[in-house]
Amino acid sequence: KSADRSSEIRLYKRFYEAEGLEILVFEAPEVEARRAEWARADALVVSALNQRDLLGYEMDTLRAMMDVGMVSDFRNIFLIHDKRFLRLWFDDAFTGRFLDADDTAFLRAHAIPTYDCTDPAAAGILADARSHKDGYILKPCRLGKSEGVHAGVLEHRLRWRRLWRRGVDGMVLQPFLDQRTFPTEWEGK
Repeated sequence: KSADRSSEIRLYKRFYEAEGLEILVFEAPEVEARRAEWARADALVVSALNQRDLLGYEMDTLRAMMDVGMVSDFRNIFLIHDKRFLRLWFDDAFTGRFLDADDTAFLRAHAIPTYDCTDPAAAGILADARSHKDGYILKPCRLGKSEGVHAGVLEHRLRWRRLWRRGVDGMVLQPFLDQRTFPTEWEGK
């Protein structure tokens, strides 16, 4: 389990317990010290770790995770969570290798255009974003849980300019989509 505040691991725990399986939850700092308890051939290892957790582990621990066939493996944690991957859905050279025109159109109709801020081909859209902050959102490529996200509509214009002056390397740009809101309760709040 990651040190992150999220608590979705409790959902996994309930599901597997209902199936009659014994569940052990290891906090991120315990994973290496308790490797003998989870690195077994008969174990089903489900990861709720984040990138920072994994990058702090020894290579032997990471290999053991691969050897047990960890669910939510490194491809999910690193590749899919790297938002630069999303821009590939709008790259014909990439999608053309795997999808026909209808499937590509379907995918793009349900995805948000994503631009790598270091890509020279995105210069026009980046210039528009600098001038029209309310229409865009900047996100770090590799963080999650809304860390480091800057929604132009929520930023003061001077702060938005300062952000661009400091540089947006390591970030992606997406159009800002206004969304409906719903009253919710989370953890009693």
